[in-house]
Amino acid sequence: MISRTIFVADYQMPHQDPRAVDILHRYLVMEHKAPVDTLIVGGDLVDFKVLSTKFLNSQVNRQSVVSEIETAKYELDHLQYLTPGARRIFIGGNHEQRLRTYIRGLAPELEIFMNDDRSLSFDKLFDLTELGYQPYIEYPGIFEHKGLTFKHGDYTGAGAGARELKREGSSGMSGHLHQYRVHTETNRKGSHAWFHAPCMCYVRGPNMPPGAHEGVQDWTQGFMEILFYEAEDEKRIFQVNPIIITEGRAIMPNGQVIVA
Repeated sequence: MISRTIFVADYQMPHQDPRAVDILHRYLVMEHKAPVDTLIVGGDLVDFKVLSTKFLNSQVNRQSVVSEIETAKYELDHLQYLTPGARRIFIGGNHEQRLRTYIRGLAPELEIFMNDDRSLSFDKLFDLTELGYQPYIEYPGIFEHKGLTFKHGDYTGAGAGARELKREGSSGMSGHLHQYRVHTETNRKGSHAWFHAPCMCYVRGPNMPPGAHEGVQDWTQGFMEILFYEAEDEKRIFQVNPIIITEGRAIMPNGQVIVA
């Protein structure tokens, strides 16, 4: 039997590219041989620039955190509508974690309200229960699913995949790099791979997330499809299909082209 999991990360709202979001939504309503049984939002759904200590003295709109959360809730709700019957997971990223870091540094007395489904908890802020998501997995937490480890990601640089694989001890997938990469290793215990997912934010132009270096970024836009096959002998294999988006266009695994 074949099942399908979708991993999408790094919208960094309000810097999400609406063309990429449109392609993801249209992909989810396409007919597939295997329905989506699990949807994983892999962190950095929001940017939270105003909560970062890197930008405390910059001229930013201090109210933008409200609009980021509301936009994120709208997207989470739409993804829920497009994946009926699926299990939905939200793994927090380092950008969501800016909220806890901000409160811990400037108003530590309020940090208790981030715990146990209280008013400032991520579950409450994003309405996760109401929107049909499992409890929020706070950064740097992981989600283990059908033999793979899913997370937002801890490392950057050329050796990020090798370091993630060594740290987790299993094949897996993360975001964080804004770049599609694969690191593979084979040893006496078998073959292992770590996949870095592309991002959903702008990868070119003035709407890119803040902090991007000048010039052309070595970023990739898109999301990931993972197919799992479990045979009668209970042995499981998987196939990862990156859905790469280029200037509002993407080729689906079935050969269909979607133009946003």
